Amino acid sequence: MHISVDCIATTIIATIIPLRAPLQRFAPDPLYLTTLHPSFLHLCIAQRHSTDSLPIFQHPVTNLNITEMTKHDNLMRHGLGGIALVAF
Repeated sequence: MHISVDCIATTIIATIIPLRAPLQRFAPDPLYLTTLHPSFLHLCIAQRHSTDSLPIFQHPVTNLNITEMTKHDNLMRHGLGGIALVAF
């Protein structure tokens, strides 16, 4: 099965970029971990485009909103982050 480069680019634009925008908008600063981070990382890995997840790792996570974040969200961010970095 042959998949064109245009199809891959369209899929990335249609899925990853729309989720990246609210991720950047809802985080008060780059050091903040939101509930969208695990979903975004999972999508980047599923689309085999882990390079889009690299800006998330440029800053260490030092701020958490414990009223919204669960232990599962935190663990998923770290686990999926490891997979994304290895895939890069």
